[in-house]
Amino acid sequence: MKRSRRIAAVLASTACALAHLSSNAAPVPVTLCSPTETVLFSCKIGRKNISVCATKELNDRIDSVFYRFGSQTKLEMVYPSEEKHPSKTFTGYFEHGARTYLTEISFTKGNITYVVHQYFSTSMGEWAGVGVYRGKQRLSKLGCSEDPINELFKLEKLGLNSSDPHEDLLPF
Repeated sequence: MKRSRRIAAVLASTACALAHLSSNAAPVPVTLCSPTETVLFSCKIGRKNISVCATKELNDRIDSVFYRFGSQTKLEMVYPSEEKHPSKTFTGYFEHGARTYLTEISFTKGNITYVVHQYFSTSMGEWAGVGVYRGKQRLSKLGCSEDPINELFKLEKLGLNSSDPHEDLLPF
């Protein structure tokens, strides 16, 4: 009898501990990538999400990279519309330092350029999100409302054409 009470007490305390841990766990970031894709970037912007997703493994044989904007129930934008190697559809800027890094990928659809950007500095802070431009004029700057998943640096060695950094997206 005592043994079954001890087992019941252990099970009850384990269940309480697990419930406490699950209630304090960090939320799982929402992504618009499929389970078979690699998440390169994903963050929440208000009620919507931005995701940059890669098919296959990230190497020279990568099939394609997609930019997606919207919600899990309604995608408002997907670029490109078909699979293409990222060197044919995106440009990139990658800068790494001891205490800072800046990663950007961009693409142009029509006469509008979209820049997915993350900047981090130990002294100046961090900003991640997307900038929208017509020519040199910034139309919009949408910042992530939560910490992003950022693996954009994995695109650095895939032959993207280089672009100039969009310094107006920096947090200072």
